[in-house]
Amino acid sequence: QVLRQNDNHYTLKLVEINIDLLNKKDVFILDEGLRIFQWNGRTSPRPLRYKATQYMNLINNMERSKRSICVQMTQGNYDLDDKYYTDIFWKTMGVEINEGEDEVEIEEEVEEDEEEEVILVERQFMFER
Repeated sequence: QVLRQNDNHYTLKLVEINIDLLNKKDVFILDEGLRIFQWNGRTSPRPLRYKATQYMNLINNMERSKRSICVQMTQGNYDLDDKYYTDIFWKTMGVEINEGEDEVEIEEEVEEDEEEEVILVERQFMFER
């Protein structure tokens, strides 16, 4: 799902798992059930990060009875994050991490008229009931 900032409100939209969606301006949430990841683009605004964190915690508290592990990471600061969970995030996104590699290359190009977004990516099995 994509949480988009429009003036003073946010809208949410579901998207597929796709590394090409990650960019420096947006915030992405990957919901794996018992692990929820928040990936902050390098230049994503603080209010957007805050809203994403609120949403991630809401999922954990209301749907998971506080059993999920919530992990936040910021583009370019992976050395400060828990490497174990960072590697899980990238593997889930379909990226092979080589030994000694610190950062995954993310496309920096963003359309100028695009609005900031928080994107929630859920595994396909989460929708099959």
